[in-house]
Amino acid sequence: LNPGAVDYISKELSNYSEQCGIRWTSSIVTNGSLFTPEIICNAVKTWNLESAQITLDGMKGKYTQIKNYRDDSSFETVLNNIELLCKYGICVTLRLNYDQQNYEDVTELIRYLSSRLRDCDHWSMYVYPIFDNKDSSYDLKSVMKLVELEKLICTCVGKSALDIALPEYVHGRCVFCS
Repeated sequence: LNPGAVDYISKELSNYSEQCGIRWTSSIVTNGSLFTPEIICNAVKTWNLESAQITLDGMKGKYTQIKNYRDDSSFETVLNNIELLCKYGICVTLRLNYDQQNYEDVTELIRYLSSRLRDCDHWSMYVYPIFDNKDSSYDLKSVMKLVELEKLICTCVGKSALDIALPEYVHGRCVFCS
């Protein structure tokens, strides 16, 4: 998160779009750890920020281990920032990375987020598989666990399991997979 650079780019885009009579918005993919109320307010006003994707890899212990944070409060900081982003009307999409070792942790995370964010608007979550295979194929057991996690999301947020729409998972789509 480099607010100074994003401010500069946003101001240039605003000047250009004003001359052309067009409207522009932005979105961000971030770990969510560096937001402050001031940065979020500026992001709404200057960056025209409408949406943010934040990746979570599990509950606090797993999250801290995978992100390799030295600060033990990073998980709570990110969750507070998710709530703050939602409060400012920014749509937050939570990508929950799932692999064959963290199924139980992601299950707990889905329940926890559903409870913690139940009074927040503007957020959603989905599960994304992170598997070690190189040919993008997934065995049936892994896919079924993925479907179960998506069903749990539907149950926890009050949607019908018929609303499950698994995205197309493209191997190498994110840095971790590559």
